[in-house]
Amino acid sequence: TINPSVGGRIVHNKGREKNKKWDLARFAGSDGHMKEVVGDAQTLFEGRTAQEFKDAILTKKTQVTGHYHGWKPHLDLVLKRMKGSNG
Repeated sequence: TINPSVGGRIVHNKGREKNKKWDLARFAGSDGHMKEVVGDAQTLFEGRTAQEFKDAILTKKTQVTGHYHGWKPHLDLVLKRMKGSNG
């Protein structure tokens, strides 16, 4: 599982350990609270339809990709957003 947010990076190893125990499909989510980070993590599967996606999850045939946000880029986005809302 991957959540590329700063918080997701902090709990990544714990999530991997839990998933070994629970044996669930791998899943990614961008946790995109800002438009600039939407899509920074993706769940990959063979197919194109919602049903094929569901089947891939149920049969654990998913892969994840993405990159983690660092503190500085995240802070820059927050400050940019705050500045935009004040002006």
